[in-house]
Amino acid sequence: MKKNLIIIGGGFAGITLAKKLLKTARDRFSITLVDKNDYQLFYPAFFKALVSKKNLSEIFNVVAIKFERIFSKSDIKIVKREVKNVFPAQNKILLKEAGRNKGQNRLDYDYLVVAAGRETKVPGLTFQSFEDVLRLKERMENLFKNAEKNSVIEIVVVGAGATGCGLVGFLSEYACELSVKHKYSKNPAKLKIVDSHDCLLVGCSGWLQEKVSQSLKKMGVEIVTRTRFDPAKETAPVVVWAVGAEPVRFFDGEITEHLRLRGQSNVLVLEAVTAQSAIHRAKYISRALMRLLDKKELKPYGSNKDYNIVELGEKYAFADLGFIKLKGRMARWAHELALVRYLISVMGISKAVNWFKKYRGLLL
Repeated sequence: MKKNLIIIGGGFAGITLAKKLLKTARDRFSITLVDKNDYQLFYPAFFKALVSKKNLSEIFNVVAIKFERIFSKSDIKIVKREVKNVFPAQNKILLKEAGRNKGQNRLDYDYLVVAAGRETKVPGLTFQSFEDVLRLKERMENLFKNAEKNSVIEIVVVGAGATGCGLVGFLSEYACELSVKHKYSKNPAKLKIVDSHDCLLVGCSGWLQEKVSQSLKKMGVEIVTRTRFDPAKETAPVVVWAVGAEPVRFFDGEITEHLRLRGQSNVLVLEAVTAQSAIHRAKYISRALMRLLDKKELKPYGSNKDYNIVELGEKYAFADLGFIKLKGRMARWAHELALVRYLISVMGISKAVNWFKKYRGLLL
């Protein structure tokens, strides 16, 4: 008899896990995927979506990959609802009310995987959702449209990780583009990136840190480190937070070295910072679930060595793959290859190629 498996979250981790189990253990699990959306938000496309001139529907079709495209003809149940609470001791989850179409508010499980992603709790504009992208896009457009000629527009990005550095790079190019569109001076924007750490890209190689720092300075970006950002003292009209994201949790408790909730052998928790680590952990959990079914001892999770790729707009790109370091066009190709590889694994070659053409077309 199949075991009921519920996966909370349809991001890189949840999708990878579901596809892996559908391929290797479809006769052992009845899989339910619970997510408030009916699509995967594809965060790597956010930068291009921000600066794209395409209409909103075209942009959305790239940024949001529908579950029906990913799971067509698959034996999986998709529940488009928000999770209200999880009760590990009772093997059940409660869903939030769904308006007129309430449906079932309780789901029971034999195994549960929480892969609900991360949420940002900061006092301002973030870069975590498609709505955030649109708000930032609209704010930039209105600033340049309504600002006095030759005035200086200040833009601040808080957080100097890969997202923050990439974002300030794209914003720099976007500001130049808007200045031409609205007939302002060549470079009316003053961009600044702020971080409390000693340097950019904490945890990355010195080579990548140096290359990104040099390139941002060439783009006219002011780099402020060892400084805790205080929104009360900032007067810039555009402040974007690219920091402060924390894992979404529905319960308290320690996560063991086997990615299990301590005391609950049938609850696994997948918390990851990057898409790479999310995919890697999902593959581990797929193997762990099979071992649990077979009553075998689990091996501790061994973290993978992430490669790091940072794009600073269309002009600069750097890739530190460990064994090799790339820049410019080669780094951009490495990034695109990683995207396509993931998409092929979850959608197949034909759909992945079709999506990639639309992704490339965002900046045409």
